[in-house]
Amino acid sequence: GFGDDHTDLVSNARLWLEGTKSVQRVIIVDVKETPQYRSPCRGLTDDELTKLDLSKDRAIDDTDIQLPVPEHPSGPINIGGFRWVGKMAATLEMWDRHPDTNEARIRGDRKMFIHPTNSAEGRPAKLDLKWSHLDPRLSDDEIDIQWEALRSRMRLAWRDLALSRYRSELQRLSTL
Repeated sequence: GFGDDHTDLVSNARLWLEGTKSVQRVIIVDVKETPQYRSPCRGLTDDELTKLDLSKDRAIDDTDIQLPVPEHPSGPINIGGFRWVGKMAATLEMWDRHPDTNEARIRGDRKMFIHPTNSAEGRPAKLDLKWSHLDPRLSDDEIDIQWEALRSRMRLAWRDLALSRYRSELQRLSTL
């Protein structure tokens, strides 16, 4: 749920679990960006925009993209000296249906796996999620989530998001 309110994500999980018999578990991945995105070019004067090298003919290469430094891997991401993606945080939680009441319930705690200040980044979150939670016929072994691989893929997605926002702004500015 990138950009979705956590309350809406929980409401959707409840709807899936309480509204259908076939859905047994819902995993919510909640991604938040701080500050909330606003184009860095909005509000700039024509002179300021002219000074920027935002021509659509200009090719973007990896040297133009300032990725997060290792000490702060959750962001921000800058292109051309402007912030296109802010600091990111991501949590994960599992919901299931209570066997007696059939009401949706959270199973365990909400786990942060990308921390905006990075203090918890090195420690993998323990989900207490077993294969048997997904299907009672499966083993009681813990599901081993490859946290670093997940974090790496999310960071690549955020890089792509920064490029997409940058290109959208180029398109918008070319129509002015």
